[in-house]
Amino acid sequence: MSASFSPAELNYDTHDKELLAIIHAFEHWRIFLEGTEHPVTVLTDHKNPNYWKSARTFNRRHARWHLILVSYNFVIAYQPGKQSQKPDALSMRADHNEIEPSPQIMLPETQFEGFGAEVTTLLLEQIKEALQDDPSLDTVIAAAAHPDSMPHSIAAKFKDYTLQDSLLLYQGRIVVPDEPKIKQQLLSHFHDSLVSGHQGRARTLELISFHYYWPAMKFQVNRYVESCEICQRNKGHVQHFALKLLSVPAGPWEDVSYDFIVKLPKCRGNNSILVVVDGFSKMVHFIPCKETATAEDIAQLFLEHVWKLHGTPKHTVSDRGPTFNSKFLRALYKALHIAPSYSTAYHPQSDGQTEIKNQWLEAYLCPLINHRQSDWVDWLPLAEFAHNNARSEATGKSPLEIVAKQLADTIKEVQTSIKWAQERYKQADKGKQPPKFAPGDKVWLLASNITSQPPNKKVDHKQYGPFSVLERVGSHAYCLALPDTMQIHDVFHVSLLTAYKSDTEFKCHFTPLPPVITAEGKEEYQVDKFVDWAAEDGIWKYRVRLKGYAPHEDTWEPAKDLQQCEDQLCKFFANYPAAPKAANPIPMDAPKVKKGRLQKRSNKL
Repeated sequence: MSASFSPAELNYDTHDKELLAIIHAFEHWRIFLEGTEHPVTVLTDHKNPNYWKSARTFNRRHARWHLILVSYNFVIAYQPGKQSQKPDALSMRADHNEIEPSPQIMLPETQFEGFGAEVTTLLLEQIKEALQDDPSLDTVIAAAAHPDSMPHSIAAKFKDYTLQDSLLLYQGRIVVPDEPKIKQQLLSHFHDSLVSGHQGRARTLELISFHYYWPAMKFQVNRYVESCEICQRNKGHVQHFALKLLSVPAGPWEDVSYDFIVKLPKCRGNNSILVVVDGFSKMVHFIPCKETATAEDIAQLFLEHVWKLHGTPKHTVSDRGPTFNSKFLRALYKALHIAPSYSTAYHPQSDGQTEIKNQWLEAYLCPLINHRQSDWVDWLPLAEFAHNNARSEATGKSPLEIVAKQLADTIKEVQTSIKWAQERYKQADKGKQPPKFAPGDKVWLLASNITSQPPNKKVDHKQYGPFSVLERVGSHAYCLALPDTMQIHDVFHVSLLTAYKSDTEFKCHFTPLPPVITAEGKEEYQVDKFVDWAAEDGIWKYRVRLKGYAPHEDTWEPAKDLQQCEDQLCKFFANYPAAPKAANPIPMDAPKVKKGRLQKRSNKL
């Protein structure tokens, strides 16, 4: 390779020019040189670069170059110029011109079909209209429309922008104008939708940036995700503990871990989920099953859902014990009609990787399933796609992308990424100080020690709130302003509290709606939906979710008083065919309203 210096680079000192050539070479061949196991030898006819690592005086340019080169494993060796004839011949070409490389498709476009949720044509039309009203883009649009008529400096600055079908593109991605409503629609679409699944900051940014671009996009995505009330409510605390890292797998579906989410409400005859994880690509399969399933049953499920797609693994990881795992492997080999492979290893260690996937699945299901948690099986296919379509922090790619095209250089790159990720995990800060709150601050309350109405804690809300802090009690406890319906002590240890995050720009999450004041001076609230039923004092009652209010503020209301809510009742009976009508007799085994948790509020409806 060869290149010409820019006007600014021509003013560099000689040793900086030599080092700049090394940096350009590493960036050009990054896919081959980054994170290599053995050092790369760099030959130069200038001695100064040999000492750049030990230099004590840096300017900002040198600091930036250090950040770039730290990703490469290399040594610099001096070689006299008379022994370097080929590089000299390239650098002395008088006819040299910098030629833009032609676009290359690393993977066929068909591999990315369905990778991201499509945005409606209406939104694209809104983007086209907003482009004309954004003065900050006038120069960019002019440069993209008529690059030949612009000064060379401006044309070079905006060379990555193009116009296509009245849309402004930056490096092939649609440029979003500075219009908050459009940005909010995109953020909601790629974070809140079913196929997105309320992913974290990095994964949400990956989904949006695949198709769209705007300045400070990362910052705004982070704010949106951090202030998402559904994520804060359902994902709970982040636990800090010493990590036990697994070995780096050799390729996709060679190292497999599996675990179970058990004791779920029965749905289609199942009450558990078999979670199977590929240690290389981080791809998962969520398989409904019974808690009483034997090793033979699990082997059959593995055969039907995993083996037919990926083949036989070389290693399995589970925390169910060696006896179960050996029975599982024997049953799998028997079903395949092959002799047992004693090279298949079992690792009797705590499987943190699969535990994390379990927590992710529970958080995904929580806001989607009905209150009785009887439809979780229906959401597993969407959950599986949402996870496998998202970029992994460890590999830097989505599982679908890795498994779709198992290129040799991709596998090597993924192995290197996993090693780097493990190094980052080792440096994780485990000595964080407990948070401090002031009166008036809003906080989430961990739900693990509070009796809840839904049948199972695993797919229930992980946190309640947000609640206002009234005062600090002692050094590590706070008094919260709880609603009367909760009927619990209002002082909690700081370990049960997390700060509530909100954002003033993206108001996409619910806020309590003020009551309507009737002509008689009474407060009326709007019914959102009915989520449960129970018997009390010889009558049926429905659990009412009010518009703009959190689940812990639900109320129990007599069914006979709710007949005016026709639309909500139709949806209620459609979602819960077994729900009783107000006039139905009450059987002896009917569910009862739990005292001390939710009570009827006056003037609510």
